[in-house]
Amino acid sequence: MLKRINQCDVYVGMWCIYMLQGILYPRGIINQVVQLTMLLWSMAVVLKYIIRPSVYLHSPILKTTILLIVMYMIYGGIHIMFGDAIMMRDQYLYLQASLNSLAPVFLFYDFTMNGKLTSERIRIYLPILIITCILLYYENARQFSLLTNQEEVTNNIGYMFITLIPFLFFYSRKPILQYVFIGIILLYVFMGMKRGAILIGILATMILLYSNLKNSSRRMKILFVILTTVIVVGVSKYIDYMMDNSAYFMARYEQTVEGDASGRDIIYEKLWNTLLSETSPFYFYFGRGADSTLKVAGNYAHQDWLETFCNNGLIGVLILFSFFYTFGKNAWRSRRSFSVMLSYSFITLFIVIFCKTLFSMSVQDLKLSESMMLGYFAFWMTQPSEETEEELFSDSLL
Repeated sequence: MLKRINQCDVYVGMWCIYMLQGILYPRGIINQVVQLTMLLWSMAVVLKYIIRPSVYLHSPILKTTILLIVMYMIYGGIHIMFGDAIMMRDQYLYLQASLNSLAPVFLFYDFTMNGKLTSERIRIYLPILIITCILLYYENARQFSLLTNQEEVTNNIGYMFITLIPFLFFYSRKPILQYVFIGIILLYVFMGMKRGAILIGILATMILLYSNLKNSSRRMKILFVILTTVIVVGVSKYIDYMMDNSAYFMARYEQTVEGDASGRDIIYEKLWNTLLSETSPFYFYFGRGADSTLKVAGNYAHQDWLETFCNNGLIGVLILFSFFYTFGKNAWRSRRSFSVMLSYSFITLFIVIFCKTLFSMSVQDLKLSESMMLGYFAFWMTQPSEETEEELFSDSLL
């Protein structure tokens, strides 16, 4: 019976249950138990790879990911033992967030290696994840409205929606469904009014539309031109409608035009002044410790490179750079072995995760969709093409 259970389905189901706390059930012991179970499960796989690297660790992406995990474990452990709660944030949250973000990459790599995570499962998960994000969007909006007494607020769930765009490449054989999902994702990204998410979402969508038009047959190209036109016109009409009817949307637009960074410029200035005036070589190379941006600037940097430099020093920045260099190099090299569409998916995944480092938390806040796709592609990059999924390496649009 246990052999018939797809463990990947179980993990994704647990994630959905955890994320829907306060919607499907009251917050409390249930979500805490689910989160702890998920964390222990993924960390057990990470430890397996660390203990026997010659047997399990063949992926360059996983090797650099382990460097990040070890770094966050060291800094997080020190923070738990010797640090103080900063701005009502418990000391263990730094380590918890880091492990919840990166450890699942190894779990999904393992699921892919054991045949539990396939392209078919990814297509099944997408509508489930979209529905989960929609429910989270409205719950998040409700919570913010109660706090601010405003009907329209910026909604961070917009960032969750853009992480689903790499999934859309797996629907290349079902273009109508693919474009329906594009429309839904873009609708909620724009409704969320997070400017970073909107910019990244537009860029990722342009890659998808371009790849469809460039790599399709003549007959399919006509269909894609029609569907692309519908998407472009729909987005344009929605923006016009919001500019005419939403004062908050217009305010966000004017802030963008005027270069208003929502306070980020003040945070950046404080952090940069601290870093540039640093006299301690130890702080320069190893940073000031976990969550030190909260001490220095009273907030997170909202920019991974600056956050890492302040918390983990130059050594941390180099480890982070190593991760993204390896990630980007593998995504680009996937053109040699993956199908055109799946290579575009891998490249889009890299762009989404990397671009988030410039606007928001990324590496320490990978969503399940991102860790799933990263683990999936990291595994297939280690395999000779003759041993991979036939569908994964077929150019379905040609």
